[in-house]
Amino acid sequence: MPGDSKCPATADAVVVLTDHDCFDYHLAEQVCTFIFDTRNRCRGPNIQRL
Repeated sequence: MPGDSKCPATADAVVVLTDHDCFDYHLAEQVCTFIFDTRNRCRGPNIQRL
């Protein structure tokens, strides 16, 4: 995710395809409308694990 936290907030959905420690998953959980998570890294009501 780019340093600009508004970028994913403007998307309808975000897909987590890779598991990198440098990615701020906590920030993504807060600003993203909906997340499809294939790596089981995110938690919350707006998360769908695949």
